[in-house]
Amino acid sequence: MIIAKKQQIFMLLSGLLLAPATQASAYTVTQLDNPSGFFSIAGSINNNGQIVGTAFNFSGEGQAVLWQAGSTTPIALSALGGTRTGATSINDSGQIVGSASTSNGQNHAVLWQTGSSAPVDLGTLGGTQSFALGINANGQIVGGASDSSGQVQAVLWQAGSTSAINLGTLGGSNSFAYSINASGQIVGGAADSGGQVHAALWQNGSSTPIDLGSFGGNSSFATAINASGQIVANVTGSGDAYAVLLEAGSTTPINLETLGGASTAYGINAGGQVVGESFSDGINRAVLWQAGSTAPIDLNTLVSLEDGVILQTAFGINDRGQIIALASNGFSVLLTPTSVPLPAAFWLFGSALAGVFGCKRRTAVHHA
Repeated sequence: MIIAKKQQIFMLLSGLLLAPATQASAYTVTQLDNPSGFFSIAGSINNNGQIVGTAFNFSGEGQAVLWQAGSTTPIALSALGGTRTGATSINDSGQIVGSASTSNGQNHAVLWQTGSSAPVDLGTLGGTQSFALGINANGQIVGGASDSSGQVQAVLWQAGSTSAINLGTLGGSNSFAYSINASGQIVGGAADSGGQVHAALWQNGSSTPIDLGSFGGNSSFATAINASGQIVANVTGSGDAYAVLLEAGSTTPINLETLGGASTAYGINAGGQVVGESFSDGINRAVLWQAGSTAPIDLNTLVSLEDGVILQTAFGINDRGQIIALASNGFSVLLTPTSVPLPAAFWLFGSALAGVFGCKRRTAVHHA
């Protein structure tokens, strides 16, 4: 019996050791309901599985919505007196940011506090427009706001405050902030004195942006930064657009390969997995770049979909590896990994080893 047990464990260990280390997970697909009947864009997913985005009606007006974890039914978020809303980011506490129109038609950045449907107007820099694109675990919010001259500037709202802090530019007129991590590092884009937009990094709320460069193109912008300080950015104006990865503290880009055409990266999780889109065979396809790899994986090869439906863009990924994407039928979907993650495989490996040594120990005790 012990010999048979050892043979079973050996087969398990062999399977774990011989499995490719970079093998991507397969995913289950959950379609998220759309109250508008036209199309929806899920823009952000937190580590609890809550998703926020915007559902559009046939007139093109957006409605900010929340999909609770485990539910496909959207919850509409309230407006500021106007008819348009949009949700762009949610943190693990359930705080949501985005934009909403006022009664006079202006778009303002807003915060929906956890458990409250009434939005908080975050105001502007003296102009008429603002928008919020990211919120971190501490409740700090980033985005853009117009000043009295109508120029849009990257801004930071500190937790609990509705006073926008101007983050400045690289010598040009405009800037915008996309993402902020728990350390307060902010990324986005800023115009230089020549009017070219470059990916920019603001350290801990500083109003002096760091120019990350154009990475060989005419312009660039950064879309996400993770807890470790890894940044994903996109390059335009030099042939096909493409995405790059910057390791923490580095301005040397790592080019992320494409499926043959232009590509864009939108999100990165704590593990370094990047998601976005890449053009191939006449259409955008949702892609995943695994941590440590520059080769894109077409997410359509890892899921089962209805005939004719294609995953076109992946907008976000949480630390559990769950991905939100837009399908060609206009619905947003949630992709949940189904295979055992690599750390879990090593746990099984360790458990199997413990079983081997346990068998040996029991045998030794039996014969003692």
